[in-house]
Amino acid sequence: MDEFKRFRTEITIETVSVTTIRSQGRRSAYCKICGDSFALINDLEAMSIGGENIELIEDMCREGKLHRISDSEICGNSLAIHFAKNEKLQGSQ
Repeated sequence: MDEFKRFRTEITIETVSVTTIRSQGRRSAYCKICGDSFALINDLEAMSIGGENIELIEDMCREGKLHRISDSEICGNSLAIHFAKNEKLQGSQ
């Protein structure tokens, strides 16, 4: 009888995703918290980008994780930074 040896191979694939928001006529403003000028993102766009609900977006603004620029607009930089950090955390688990 032939002897068979079994081998197990594990493959790990690391991915990186980038979300780019482009729109003609997109407004930008200066964020006092970031100290830089970035695209303004409205609440609906923030929900769609982050896959979160409005209550969570509001909580993140109150906690300082997202920078609220006006009643309905968020600093695009803070949104990008927050979700980039979360992707890194999820990727390391």
